[in-house]
Amino acid sequence: MYNLQQTFQLTGFGIFDFSWVLNDKRDDSEDAQARARAKFYFELLEIYDYPPSRVEFDVIAPGRKIADIVVYSDSAHTKPFLVAQCREDWIRDEVFVVECSELMDMARAMQAAYCVCIAGSRRRIVRLADEEDLRVLPAWQG
Repeated sequence: MYNLQQTFQLTGFGIFDFSWVLNDKRDDSEDAQARARAKFYFELLEIYDYPPSRVEFDVIAPGRKIADIVVYSDSAHTKPFLVAQCREDWIRDEVFVVECSELMDMARAMQAAYCVCIAGSRRRIVRLADEEDLRVLPAWQG
């Protein structure tokens, strides 16, 4: 069981400060991967109007892999809508392709509708039903 305590604060001009404690492990805004994850989280909430109550961090997927962010279509958190993996901007293109492929497999195993692979400014959004790459995130349908 995960014990997650999180604090996010938008400080203006798109700059944010955050921290969270997960099972006594602290992530903060000095970690590039954590910054990418927080930036995407704020984008989900502020731009696409995803409800914060449907978002979970560090979800254990089938195969014991961990998804960075999962958005659920139901309030009971049983039906994943979107699964996201966030990485540092400086990972190589080959690594990004492998990460995206692994994320698609994980999202399929979770029976999610969409997956989003992020590495800094690079982003791949896939609708899993037909494996179509999308240009923008799907609108919230809740």
